[in-house]
Amino acid sequence: MIVRTKQLKLHAGRAAFLLILLGLWEVLAGQNAKADFSISRPSVVAKELMILFRDLSIFKDIGITGWEALAGLLLGTLIGSSCGLITWFSKFTSNLLKPFVVALGAMPVLAVAPLMIIWFGIGINMKIALACLSTVFVAYAQSAIGVDKVSQEYLDTLRGMNASRWQIFKIAIIPGTLDWIFGAMKTNTGLALLGAFIGEFISSNQGLGYLILRAAGLYNVPRALAVALLIIALALLFDWLATLVERKRNFLIERLCIPNEVWKSALV
Repeated sequence: MIVRTKQLKLHAGRAAFLLILLGLWEVLAGQNAKADFSISRPSVVAKELMILFRDLSIFKDIGITGWEALAGLLLGTLIGSSCGLITWFSKFTSNLLKPFVVALGAMPVLAVAPLMIIWFGIGINMKIALACLSTVFVAYAQSAIGVDKVSQEYLDTLRGMNASRWQIFKIAIIPGTLDWIFGAMKTNTGLALLGAFIGEFISSNQGLGYLILRAAGLYNVPRALAVALLIIALALLFDWLATLVERKRNFLIERLCIPNEVWKSALV
């Protein structure tokens, strides 16, 4: 009961803080014509949101950007995490590739975006590839760190029980790094959307990035801010989905660590 009361107070405090910010924004922007033009007002942005939702095509644009980001997020997490987990099999190879991975990860996605057009064209595949590139190195780094954090005593115990390298990898390494992998996924939700947005910003005729670019080109600040809010909403949705998946990690750990024979006997 006490915890629930604290949570309610926290949510109420956040709501009050947001209302104060919006109120100050509305009042200050309304008193200055230049500020009203450059940053608009919450009431005007809300009207633009209503206009966008009246036009049902906005749902198509949300779906396109959402799919580009989600596909890139899943692909980047799968590739990056798999490569990071494999580093356990060879520390030499891991140390050999580390500086190259760091260098590639430090490269801005925007710098390779024009090359993505050459490699993948201007369609949806290019946006997915950019979203994947934005997330793959974070997923790799986090899973590699998770591999190093697995208890060495546990690994030695499994070796003492004559477990093979594959059995140790399946029973200890993968379950032991799941928290790191899911943490990387939550971090990458925003990066995936950024990659998809950059792809749409460079070349597109649909999607939320295209809508922002077109609104900015027409100096329609309220619409640009309204679409930006939709991107934020997508980021929050992805974070919520990642949290749901993270809560299922115990099920994955049980499936990986408990032999199939035990599951089969339990189902009989």
